[in-house]
Amino acid sequence: APRPPPLPPAPPPEPEYVLPPYLSGYDPAQVKLLCLAEHSDTSWQSSPPAQAALAAMLDVQKAPRLCGPGSRCSTQAGPQGGGDVVMNFAWTVERSAPLASPRSGAGPTCSASASVPLSGRTRTELAALLRGKLKGPVAITTLDPAYPNASQPNEAGSPGLFPLFWRARGEVCSLRFGLDSSTQGGGTAAAEASGGTDSVSREMVACSISLESSSGLQWWSLSCQPIAPDQAKPPNKQQEQSGSSTQDGGGSLPGQVMCPEGTQGPRAVVVLERVQSGLLGATLSSFGITGLYITFVYGIARLLRLSTSDLRLKIPTENLPSTQRLVTLCQDIYIARAQGELVLEEELYAALISVYRSPAVLYELTRKQKQS
Repeated sequence: APRPPPLPPAPPPEPEYVLPPYLSGYDPAQVKLLCLAEHSDTSWQSSPPAQAALAAMLDVQKAPRLCGPGSRCSTQAGPQGGGDVVMNFAWTVERSAPLASPRSGAGPTCSASASVPLSGRTRTELAALLRGKLKGPVAITTLDPAYPNASQPNEAGSPGLFPLFWRARGEVCSLRFGLDSSTQGGGTAAAEASGGTDSVSREMVACSISLESSSGLQWWSLSCQPIAPDQAKPPNKQQEQSGSSTQDGGGSLPGQVMCPEGTQGPRAVVVLERVQSGLLGATLSSFGITGLYITFVYGIARLLRLSTSDLRLKIPTENLPSTQRLVTLCQDIYIARAQGELVLEEELYAALISVYRSPAVLYELTRKQKQS
């Protein structure tokens, strides 16, 4: 007999993603990577005077000052004047779990924002970019307590803008930066997200911005990449911790730094909190935690209380072995009343009361008779 053709080779197994120890209780499907395009989808339309005013506001050395009559000019804020210039990042993400419910409407929408105060070098280079004196991208660095001179014109700050890891929780979804606590974003986010977790979960996102132009149109381009937490610190502190900053976290995430071509913009690794499913999850989605408490706690407790209240008073009437003699005594009372024998009715009624008042007599009258 001819031999059957050989089977095709099995496809190579998919790589197994090992989550960091801090996420060991989650499934890899609960960790999602969000990649955005680096180029803006809308053109930037601003008049030349508005661009010049924006450049003057960004320039640390030419920032506006407050001058009073007969006094010297004083700066608004900061050692070089002009106050802090803050760049705001905002996100709106629609989560697919939990499913939509009549109470929550469409899928839960998660929103978050981060405020990033720009360092002196970033402001100076952005001003030069707007004036056409600089063509390359500008690295965005932030004011950070670890960089005391970051507000100076030629001093850079922390490159970490916001944590790479986000946590999405709750039916009314909210995004929390980092995995251990909620952070503010920018330089403070780097400081607050630096403790309590491993090095993988403390990675930050660094970005560079550039102003592109083509066919008379201008648009902004934001290119980002994740950086290790030690890279967001000054060089001297990096050297101090170089001996101890080993791979204490271990593990890799699905596509953590593998965003496809054309989506090298802002990115985030979102950790979805587990959502209760089944009857309990449907009840929570429909009625919320208040409805769950009223239905299962208050309602069932009320039924149990009603079923056990005054139980000791029901024992003489419901748990007697034989009530034939008591029923006969009650019938004699009704017969005496019907015949008009009021004296006899009163005597029988007094006997019935004395029986119920004496447990020994009640036991003798209600115990089962032995059949001979």
